[in-house]
Amino acid sequence: MEGFFRALFFLIILLYVISTARCTAAAAAGIKQAASDRAALLSFKSLVDDDPFGALSSWNNGSLHYCSWRGVSCGRSHPDRVTALDLKSLRLAGIISPSVANLTFIQRIDLSDNMLDGSIPEEVGSLRRLRYLNLSVNSLQYGMGCKPSRLGDAYSYGILLLEMFTGMSPLDDKFKDGLNLRGYVRAAAASPQHVMDITDRNLHSADNDKAYREECVRDCVVSVFDCGLACSNESPYERCDMMKVAKELSATRERLLS
Repeated sequence: MEGFFRALFFLIILLYVISTARCTAAAAAGIKQAASDRAALLSFKSLVDDDPFGALSSWNNGSLHYCSWRGVSCGRSHPDRVTALDLKSLRLAGIISPSVANLTFIQRIDLSDNMLDGSIPEEVGSLRRLRYLNLSVNSLQYGMGCKPSRLGDAYSYGILLLEMFTGMSPLDDKFKDGLNLRGYVRAAAASPQHVMDITDRNLHSADNDKAYREECVRDCVVSVFDCGLACSNESPYERCDMMKVAKELSATRERLLS
């Protein structure tokens, strides 16, 4: 019996040691991951050539936790992990660092309306928690020099379709108080009979058989808007497959020319 209690006591001690070791390892891993997030942010900043508004000036402050840096948000359940990067409309110039792919808990990236150029890092495609990516209104070269990023490329293509067929820019003064180009088109597309009201006037038919041509053009414009909206879904994983979009636009073209 004494041997049994000794063995049980030994197992309890061993279990305690293993448990403590695991907790220590988990804490060490958390510290390492947090350091990785900070390093990724600093790498992003290092490739920004121009910051006219000083938006990233707080990113130099060693006494300020990086979760309090401008444009950076961290999670509640993982308070040291970056979950959002919102740096839109700050006229930032430079290239996007591939190190953003080390922000493995990030769910939202909005770098729209800046002056970023170069290619979208293909590493962005590995961010499995990412739900929103907006890189529109920049000078990014999609797919040039690296594997194209379907996350940003589909979105920007969708916005481009909406711009071309409305003749409006996402920066138009009309878009304020939460209204944007996508929401504007989506509301109009809900009533196909009114969709021509938001279509660029240069696309309206001057054909002699006006009634027939207007109906044909309207149907084609509806298809284009549907493709633009499907490509620019807020969630990258809900965006339409580009092969399907290409087929739909090709069929639309054939209808228009027939």
